Amino acid sequence: PPHIPPPRPRRSLRRLIRRCCMAGTAFGAATGATYLLFRRPLIRLFTGDAEVAALLGGSTWTLVAAMQPCNGLVFVLDGLMYASHNFAYVRDYMALGFALVFAPALALELWVWPSLVGIWAAKALYNFWRAAGGLNLVLRRFVREVEDRTRRRAPGPGPA
Repeated sequence: PPHIPPPRPRRSLRRLIRRCCMAGTAFGAATGATYLLFRRPLIRLFTGDAEVAALLGGSTWTLVAAMQPCNGLVFVLDGLMYASHNFAYVRDYMALGFALVFAPALALELWVWPSLVGIWAAKALYNFWRAAGGLNLVLRRFVREVEDRTRRRAPGPGPA
């Protein structure tokens, strides 16, 4: 029988990860667009108070809508990171992001720009951190580990 080349697990896994990340980002973008298109009716679902609706309806709502593509990506990456079983990495980079990104941004919001949109901006920065850390784990470490495991399981060359 003709020689059939072995599958390339790294390329296949990268392609699958890329598709999942694109789908999560696209779903997030669609969600964000929906938030913008249906701003008033959605805010009415949250509150009947005119003052709260005005607070939500301005730049806060726009920021929350703009965050959705990143949030969709983070949602996908969270699932892939949990699949990698690198829980120590997830714990460490989440704690580091909290200490280096979220907490300082929240403190800055409190001292310089006390507002609801400032709180959401701190959360947005934290989610960008989460996306960067997730991409690092999934694209570098997880793909490499899967390739190494596949290589160890692959049978050696057969008889000539």
